[in-house]
Amino acid sequence: MNVAAFLFLLSFFLSPFYFFSSGYPQPSSIVFLLFSCWVFFVCQGRFSFSSAREICFLFVFYLWVVLVNLLWGVQRQSYEFLLFPAYLSFNISVFIAAVAFLSHKEGWRGLVCRGVFFAVIGLAVLWGLGLGRYDFNPRYNGFFNDPNQMAFWVLCVLAIYLLMSRDGLVLKSTLLFFAVFLIFLTMSRSAVVGLLAMSIGTFWEVLKGSSGSSKKYVGIVFLFIFGFFSVTYFSDLDQVDAVVSRFQEISVDDQLDTRGYGRIRDFPEYLFLGSGQGDDQRFGSRYEIHSTWAAFLFYYGVVGLVIFLAFIYFMLRRLDMGHRLVALGPLVYGFSTFGARSTIFWIFCAALVCLAEMRRNE
Repeated sequence: MNVAAFLFLLSFFLSPFYFFSSGYPQPSSIVFLLFSCWVFFVCQGRFSFSSAREICFLFVFYLWVVLVNLLWGVQRQSYEFLLFPAYLSFNISVFIAAVAFLSHKEGWRGLVCRGVFFAVIGLAVLWGLGLGRYDFNPRYNGFFNDPNQMAFWVLCVLAIYLLMSRDGLVLKSTLLFFAVFLIFLTMSRSAVVGLLAMSIGTFWEVLKGSSGSSKKYVGIVFLFIFGFFSVTYFSDLDQVDAVVSRFQEISVDDQLDTRGYGRIRDFPEYLFLGSGQGDDQRFGSRYEIHSTWAAFLFYYGVVGLVIFLAFIYFMLRRLDMGHRLVALGPLVYGFSTFGARSTIFWIFCAALVCLAEMRRNE
């Protein structure tokens, strides 16, 4: 196996295991760094891609993030404003290396899909063996630091598989089943909403690609059977009642304030150019905004958010409706969690760019 493929798979399999506190590099981060260095310095010239427009908007967004945080860091005399630019520098490097890697060979994309398939099932097996943690009992967080991190990881890797895999309905439904199971263990409300969009997109693609009415009927029947057994299986689990109760207990105002949306209302003067990402105490909070989209709007203003949305738009515009629905899973989750710091999110973005590149070539 090629060294780049080995490093990519090794870092991917290590990504669900957090050994240190959030905010610190994990073992997978070190291997992702080795993978990026190998692609850039050893494989240079052999890997190439032409997704210039997507990369251009991402690069402009990166420059804006660095500029805004540098200005506010100097004004507030705080090194805290340099943390997210450092994370973004690392993640964009991994993103570009992953795009080059996934675009190079179709066989490597299939290898990554197999890796995703066994990683998700393996995480469920580890739960069955009694391994993993319940740091926020009764919510299961596996080997992550909190259940939301685990739910976001499941959504991202599921999206990577569904976007790049050429497997049929049976294998895709199998992985969806295990993803639903893991999401229910985390009791994440936002992840359940994301799973719904991804499930619809998956069956949309499968049925659209079927030839002949008989295959479509078989697919529809299989969908109902899958749904029936899923409901029957989960009806005996306490997680279902717990997830339903979490939906019933939602207070919109409390959730908006908890996740930082209140700052948009209370400090509108920062909404155009941004407040910089750091020193949250000046807004009466010890924590950052827990939403990718609200954070980009408040920390980097309308200017920064529009640039990042342009990056997302040009990744999605060449995709068909089914794949767009699949991509919505991790993107919708960003309304309730700040996932832009997670490297797996940028691997998901790399899969989007890779698929858009394939559509462009076709």
